Amino acid sequence: GKASEQQRVLRDLAQVREQTFRVLGRVLEYRSFETKGHTDRVTALALRLGQALDLPSTQLAHLRWGAYLHDLGKIAIADEVLHKQGALTAPERRWMRRHVTIGETLLREQGLVPTEVLQIVRHHHERWDGTGYPDGLSGRDIPLLARLFAVVDVFDALSSERPYKAPWSRADTLRELRRVSGTHLDPDLVETFLIMLESPAWSGPPAEPFDTALH
Repeated sequence: GKASEQQRVLRDLAQVREQTFRVLGRVLEYRSFETKGHTDRVTALALRLGQALDLPSTQLAHLRWGAYLHDLGKIAIADEVLHKQGALTAPERRWMRRHVTIGETLLREQGLVPTEVLQIVRHHHERWDGTGYPDGLSGRDIPLLARLFAVVDVFDALSSERPYKAPWSRADTLRELRRVSGTHLDPDLVETFLIMLESPAWSGPPAEPFDTALH
């Protein structure tokens, strides 16, 4: 009985952690209506891609949490920058780019967030050719889960409406993914993602990306 109670407590704690991470990730959507649904969409897509790559359950959990939390640092970005219509100035771009290190710092201070999750938060804007930020990592020096998440983040950014752009068509979005494969994005991961999207079995992300089998 005592062992059973301990198991129940552990399950309850795991569920609380899961929901806390998800809520933190969705806080930004209440500041920026144009990104409504982004967190759930990229979480679902990232999990599908992770499953296509046969990632183990622990990595899938870290991927899910990183997807929830990837843009947490934007909570510290001023509204006039975060909501700006049109291109950012050079100083505004520098400020916006700080969101990855702000988010990592906020989460690292809690001492409860796994390293792979922190890597997604910090490195999801690195580029395969080394021209990304914040550390200018390139190729496989970029952590795998950050490389994977970057593919779905770019896909959703292109195919969704944003303050500075209308949504791209599916054809244009896939064409752009192919164009930036090997420069911005890991070419192997892009290929797997495109195969996944174009598979006859593909029916889109699940309506609810929180599969209890992955918790």
